[in-house]
Amino acid sequence: MLPSSADHLDNNDQAVLVYSSKRPNEKNEDRDSDDTFFVHGALFRIVGVYDGHGGPWTSEHISRALPGAIQENIQHAAAVSLSIPNILASSFEQVDRSIVEPVETIFTPVLSGIRYNLPFTRRRNDTAKKAVIEQMLQDQTQLETALRAKSGSTALVAYIDRTDIHVANVGDCRAGGRLFGMMPLTRSFGDSFYKYQSTDITQYVFGNARLYKKDHLSYHETMSPYYPLLESPPYLTATPEIVSHRRSPNDVFMVMASDGVWAIKGVTNEWVVNKTMEALSNASVDDPSRYVMEEVKKWEPGDDVTIKVVVLSSNRFDAIKIRG
Repeated sequence: MLPSSADHLDNNDQAVLVYSSKRPNEKNEDRDSDDTFFVHGALFRIVGVYDGHGGPWTSEHISRALPGAIQENIQHAAAVSLSIPNILASSFEQVDRSIVEPVETIFTPVLSGIRYNLPFTRRRNDTAKKAVIEQMLQDQTQLETALRAKSGSTALVAYIDRTDIHVANVGDCRAGGRLFGMMPLTRSFGDSFYKYQSTDITQYVFGNARLYKKDHLSYHETMSPYYPLLESPPYLTATPEIVSHRRSPNDVFMVMASDGVWAIKGVTNEWVVNKTMEALSNASVDDPSRYVMEEVKKWEPGDDVTIKVVVLSSNRFDAIKIRG
């Protein structure tokens, strides 16, 4: 049975309903969030979809850390008069730093401190570095820190209050080029290989077998041919693209979904909108996200799928009549 939830927020005269359905595959790298905050006398909601890759560790972290960071930054924003888009952008960058920087702080001084002025220096250095990192990664906290930085995640986050919606997006696989012919993103959380100046962390930390399932190649094994190309990192950023919308009584719904939906050949924005309209106009459908999910499953998606339908009216059936 697919997990599903519907939560209601009555934000003065602009009600919001959020429905959510997930279809994980064996990797189960998608995460999502839905949080309501009351700050400076106003109610607002943060809804997010996070599509992980290379493991679930980055998406898990940002699904927990990002909504709280946004709330905290809004709380302190009155003193410096920041706009919501600026707050969203700075919160995204802040959370990405919390993923990328600890690995450098923990491991770089250790790796840099290993130097032998003896014959066969390179081999002795290599052996010593591997040994000390192996020992450090036996600590669960340090292992989890490395896993979060090695893996990556996209993020699609909507800020909703009584008058406005701001949608921040990091990592649309349909936009941008490919880094070194491999990474189909130009924006991402984590994916620290593309953000570090030195390749030592990729070689010795991300190259350690503890970070991988049995018989999986390490990041060092797959990425070492590209080390000479790392001339001026970072090549990825977590600074989001942001679209803002002033709410009106004619707003009906917004669909937020992971790339498992959009990567299906034949599934378009129009197709998703039409299926959501079908669900919302059918009184027998309790959960429009589940209805859309069942339609998506007919296409046999190969990736995790997360769908959130945000209904932007207190009465979804009246909303459909307004648009109709």
